[in-house]
Amino acid sequence: MHGTAAKPAPRKKSRKTFWLKQLHTWHWVSSAISLVGLLLFAITGFTLNHAAEIEGSPVTVEKKAQLPAPLLASIKPDDAPISIYCKAIPLKQN
Repeated sequence: MHGTAAKPAPRKKSRKTFWLKQLHTWHWVSSAISLVGLLLFAITGFTLNHAAEIEGSPVTVEKKAQLPAPLLASIKPDDAPISIYCKAIPLKQN
């Protein structure tokens, strides 16, 4: 009676183990993503509700640049009527 007991099929056990590991992995990954979202909402809520208590001053930066000629030509407006670009939507009259 020693060692004569039949062992369960290893394939079935390994399949179950695989799915349990997958479930465990997806569970903690989804929990981590949810935690990040929760922290994001908490931080933004705090900053929105306490904006007067957070010091800051606006900073304005102005820069000028010239587009190269090929890019400037590609964004040049043409003389085509706007109806070419937009289809008119007929209005229903009641």
